[in-house]
Amino acid sequence: MPKQIQILGGGVAGLTAGIYAQKKGFASHIYEKHSIPGGECTGWDRKGFHVDGCINWLTGSKDGPELGKIWRETGALGSDVDIYQPESFCVTELDGVTVSLYCDIEKLREHLMEISSQDAAEIDLLCDAVHAIQGTGMPINPPDLLNPIELLGLVKGMSGSIKIMKQFELPLSEYAQRFHHPAILQALVSFLP
Repeated sequence: MPKQIQILGGGVAGLTAGIYAQKKGFASHIYEKHSIPGGECTGWDRKGFHVDGCINWLTGSKDGPELGKIWRETGALGSDVDIYQPESFCVTELDGVTVSLYCDIEKLREHLMEISSQDAAEIDLLCDAVHAIQGTGMPINPPDLLNPIELLGLVKGMSGSIKIMKQFELPLSEYAQRFHHPAILQALVSFLP
C-alpha cells in the first residue's frame, strides 16, 4: 500500500502539493471546502456577470525562476496563458496626487522624488532595499533539503538582502509613517495593508 498524504485546501498550493506527492509515490487526498478546486484562481457567474476572484499578483510567473518552472510543470500556467506585466503594480490617488508603484526601481525613485523631495532619504532607502532584494532567488526546497553547495549559494545570494532587510523589521503601517507626504504613505499601506 503506498504512503498517503492528506492535504487540506484545493487551492494552487494544495493542488501542487498533491501533484508532487504523487510524483514521489504517495497517494494524495485533497480536501476542499468549496465545490470546485482552484482557490484564488477561480471565478463564478452571477446574474449575468462573471466575478473573477483570481489573484492579481503571481510571484515567479516570469520564465526562468524555479517557481516559474513549477507553475508550468503543474499546468497552473500554460503556454496559452498570457501574463500581463504592468508598468506599475499599484496606483493610488489622494487629494489629486497619484502615486504609481513602478516595477522599474529607478522610475519609482524618480516618480516619488517628484511627489516629495522632502522624503528623499526614505525614498532612496526604500528603492535601494528593493533593488538589493530584487535579484534574490526564491529557493524551492526548504534549507534542510539543500545540499551544502546549494545552501552556501543561498546564504551568499541573500547576504546583502539580509543586511538591508534588518532595517525594515517593523510593520508596514509603522514604516510608512517615516514618509511625510500622505499620498506616498497611503500608497505603501494600500499596497500591503
